[in-house]
Amino acid sequence: MNKTSLFRAYCFWPYETAVFVEASDRQSAAVKISRLIGALYGCPADDVSFYNLDSYSELIDEKGIGEDLDFRLFESGWDADGVASWMDGPLFLAPLNQSYLPAAWGRLQRHLEELGRDDQHQVRPRM
Repeated sequence: MNKTSLFRAYCFWPYETAVFVEASDRQSAAVKISRLIGALYGCPADDVSFYNLDSYSELIDEKGIGEDLDFRLFESGWDADGVASWMDGPLFLAPLNQSYLPAAWGRLQRHLEELGRDDQHQVRPRM
Protein backbone atom coordinates (compact mmCIF):
# COMPACT_ATOMS: atom_id res chain seq x y z
CA MET A 1 0.00 0.00 0.00
CA ASN A 2 1.25 3.48 -0.89
CA LYS A 3 0.34 5.90 1.90
CA THR A 4 1.67 8.85 -0.08
CA SER A 5 -1.52 8.78 -2.15
CA LEU A 6 -3.59 9.55 0.97
CA PHE A 7 -5.14 13.00 1.45
CA ARG A 8 -7.20 14.50 4.28
CA ALA A 9 -9.47 17.53 4.25
CA TYR A 10 -12.05 19.07 6.56
CA CYS A 11 -15.44 19.16 4.92
CA PHE A 12 -17.46 22.22 5.89
CA TRP A 13 -20.66 21.69 3.91
CA PRO A 14 -22.96 19.78 3.62
CA TYR A 15 -21.62 17.78 6.56
CA GLU A 16 -18.86 18.95 8.87
CA THR A 17 -16.24 16.22 9.27
CA ALA A 18 -12.75 15.19 8.30
CA VAL A 19 -12.56 13.09 5.16
CA PHE A 20 -9.79 10.85 3.82
CA VAL A 21 -9.43 9.99 0.13
CA GLU A 22 -6.81 8.35 -1.99
CA ALA A 23 -5.69 10.15 -5.15
CA SER A 24 -2.68 10.57 -7.40
CA ASP A 25 -2.36 14.31 -6.65
CA ARG A 26 -3.96 17.23 -4.80
CA GLN A 27 -6.24 18.25 -7.70
CA SER A 28 -7.55 14.70 -8.08
CA ALA A 29 -8.13 14.53 -4.31
CA ALA A 30 -10.15 17.76 -4.42
CA VAL A 31 -12.31 16.44 -7.26
CA LYS A 32 -12.85 13.11 -5.45
CA ILE A 33 -13.87 14.80 -2.21
CA SER A 34 -16.37 17.04 -3.98
CA ARG A 35 -17.89 14.20 -6.00
CA LEU A 36 -18.00 11.60 -3.21
CA ILE A 37 -19.40 13.95 -0.55
CA GLY A 38 -21.90 15.29 -3.09
CA ALA A 39 -23.02 11.75 -3.90
CA LEU A 40 -23.24 10.75 -0.23
CA TYR A 41 -25.30 13.77 0.79
CA GLY A 42 -27.30 14.29 -2.39
CA CYS A 43 -25.97 17.69 -3.39
CA PRO A 44 -24.08 18.94 -6.44
CA ALA A 45 -20.31 18.43 -6.23
CA ASP A 46 -19.85 22.18 -6.80
CA ASP A 47 -21.74 22.87 -3.56
CA VAL A 48 -19.36 20.81 -1.40
CA SER A 49 -17.10 23.02 0.68
CA PHE A 50 -13.87 21.85 2.33
CA TYR A 51 -10.56 23.26 3.55
CA ASN A 52 -7.07 22.19 4.68
CA LEU A 53 -6.53 19.58 1.98
CA ASP A 54 -3.27 17.97 3.08
CA SER A 55 -1.28 15.03 1.79
CA TYR A 56 -0.04 12.17 3.95
CA SER A 57 3.48 13.62 3.80
CA GLU A 58 2.29 17.05 4.95
CA LEU A 59 0.32 15.55 7.83
CA ILE A 60 3.24 13.41 8.99
CA ASP A 61 6.22 15.69 8.30
CA GLU A 62 4.86 19.22 8.69
CA LYS A 63 1.62 19.39 10.64
CA GLY A 64 1.59 16.47 13.07
CA ILE A 65 3.58 16.56 16.29
CA GLY A 66 2.77 13.30 18.08
CA GLU A 67 5.29 10.50 18.49
CA ASP A 68 3.01 7.92 16.89
CA LEU A 69 3.05 8.71 13.17
CA ASP A 70 -0.31 7.01 12.56
CA PHE A 71 -1.98 9.21 15.17
CA ARG A 72 -0.73 12.36 13.42
CA LEU A 73 -3.34 11.76 10.73
CA PHE A 74 -6.08 12.42 13.29
CA GLU A 75 -4.68 15.43 15.16
CA SER A 76 -6.95 18.48 14.93
CA GLY A 77 -5.58 20.99 17.44
CA TRP A 78 -2.36 21.79 19.25
CA ASP A 79 -1.11 23.93 22.10
CA ALA A 80 2.13 24.40 24.04
CA ASP A 81 1.67 21.01 25.74
CA GLY A 82 1.21 19.05 22.52
CA VAL A 83 -1.90 17.67 20.85
CA ALA A 84 -4.92 19.46 22.31
CA SER A 85 -7.66 17.76 20.27
CA TRP A 86 -8.39 14.90 17.92
CA MET A 87 -10.87 14.71 15.08
CA ASP A 88 -14.18 13.07 15.77
CA GLY A 89 -15.77 10.55 13.40
CA PRO A 90 -13.83 10.98 10.13
CA LEU A 91 -15.09 9.57 6.85
CA PHE A 92 -12.79 7.03 5.23
CA LEU A 93 -13.37 7.31 1.49
CA ALA A 94 -10.00 5.83 0.55
CA PRO A 95 -10.56 2.27 -0.66
CA LEU A 96 -6.93 1.22 -1.02
CA ASN A 97 -6.18 2.44 2.50
CA GLN A 98 -9.32 0.94 4.01
CA SER A 99 -7.57 -1.50 6.29
CA TYR A 100 -4.82 0.90 7.39
CA LEU A 101 -7.03 3.89 8.28
CA PRO A 102 -9.67 2.15 10.41
CA ALA A 103 -6.93 0.18 12.18
CA ALA A 104 -5.03 3.38 13.02
CA TRP A 105 -8.28 5.09 14.08
CA GLY A 106 -9.14 2.14 16.32
CA ARG A 107 -5.69 2.21 17.93
CA LEU A 108 -6.09 5.93 18.63
CA GLN A 109 -9.50 5.37 20.23
CA ARG A 110 -8.11 2.65 22.49
CA HIS A 111 -5.15 4.90 23.38
CA LEU A 112 -7.47 7.78 24.32
CA GLU A 113 -9.66 5.48 26.41
CA GLU A 114 -6.60 4.26 28.30
CA LEU A 115 -5.56 7.84 29.02
CA GLY A 116 -9.07 8.98 29.88
CA ARG A 117 -11.01 11.31 27.59
CA ASP A 118 -10.53 14.23 30.02
CA ASP A 119 -6.78 14.29 29.45
CA GLN A 120 -6.39 15.88 26.01
CA HIS A 121 -2.74 16.90 26.41
CA GLN A 122 -1.17 13.48 26.28
CA VAL A 123 1.19 13.88 23.32
CA ARG A 124 4.37 15.93 23.57
CA PRO A 125 5.48 18.22 20.75
CA ARG A 126 8.58 17.47 18.70
CA MET A 127 11.79 18.96 20.06
